[in-house]
Amino acid sequence: MVHPARRRRLAAAVAAAALVVVVGAAAGVVAQRGRRNGAADGQGTPGRPAVATPPALGPATDICAWLGTRAVARAVGRRVRTTARSDDGQGAPRCTYLLEPDGVSSVDVLVYPSGGRAVFNAGRSVRASVPVRGIGDEAYWRPEFGDLTVRAGDRAATVQLELFPPARDGPRVAATLAAPLVERLRRDR
Repeated sequence: MVHPARRRRLAAAVAAAALVVVVGAAAGVVAQRGRRNGAADGQGTPGRPAVATPPALGPATDICAWLGTRAVARAVGRRVRTTARSDDGQGAPRCTYLLEPDGVSSVDVLVYPSGGRAVFNAGRSVRASVPVRGIGDEAYWRPEFGDLTVRAGDRAATVQLELFPPARDGPRVAATLAAPLVERLRRDR
């Protein structure tokens, strides 16, 4: 039987993934419009070079390397048993850190390389959220899901804590892990 908290988290993840698809489709329409207006790549104009683009972030991006197992272990107070790279099925890279001693507790990190503002707003409206100050352009904690989502420009990241027993200071732990993600999102704009 699926734990009710995991079921709610899965429902929120599915809603966020659907939003990423919509945002991605909208980005494709905007790029097509730019090409029709004479821009070779949808960014530049004829006779002028295109603006430099950020490094490609996508499903192949190793988000696990962005934090590292030591940083995760320090933040949650448990050793990391293993990591697993994947993506959310919509182009957002994910890293899952399985923790000792049970191998069931985990920290999931998702990075939304584009459409971050839309993903951020959609997640904030799914359930009651608590604003978190001092990280990124804006951030919120959803106690019901044990996740913190932070936005930096049009990119976003979510740190989800699935700790058994739950961390009493979940927002602080998640913010500690999200801080280097925000730096990276800003640097790679």
